[in-house]
Amino acid sequence: IAISATLAVALPGVAFAGQNDRAIAAIAEAKGKISAGNMVGASSEVASLQTRAKAGVADAEALLSKGKKTEAIAAAQQAGLLADQAIAMTDRKKTDAASAEKANAAAAQQSAAISAERASSAQQAAAAANTRADMAMATPAPAAPATTTTTITEERPVTTATTTKHSSTHRTPHTTRSKPAAVKSTTVVTTNQ
Repeated sequence: IAISATLAVALPGVAFAGQNDRAIAAIAEAKGKISAGNMVGASSEVASLQTRAKAGVADAEALLSKGKKTEAIAAAQQAGLLADQAIAMTDRKKTDAASAEKANAAAAQQSAAISAERASSAQQAAAAANTRADMAMATPAPAAPATTTTTITEERPVTTATTTKHSSTHRTPHTTRSKPAAVKSTTVVTTNQ
């Protein structure tokens, strides 16, 4: 009976000593997770989780110093969960960024291949145009059509007219003869053959 009474008095202290160790371990674990989150580069988007985890560790330490071991363990475990979430979100963002970078690289590679194909097509078209131009320069130009110009000139005499004038003082008719006039006509005919 004395042993059982001694155990009864000693066991609650052992139980409390175990909770104290558990609280200290939980706080240390939460601090380690926060530190790991800082090392992996928790971005500003998950900084609030890191800040809440740090506040949870501070609360757990305060609770432990007041002797509230169970509450300290719970606060430290909650802080550890927040730090885990921050790490997970950071890892996911890094994975997403790496996937996006791979996708961008693949798209850039595909775009470069399409550009190279277009450049090749343009070079082929330019080569074909140069060949046609060379062929056109090698073929003699067709001769200009022969032009024939014919000029016809005709001269025709015009009949002369006789005019008779009567003078009032003399009763003799006076006849005037004019010289025959020549009319010149020119016709030009141009033909293309």
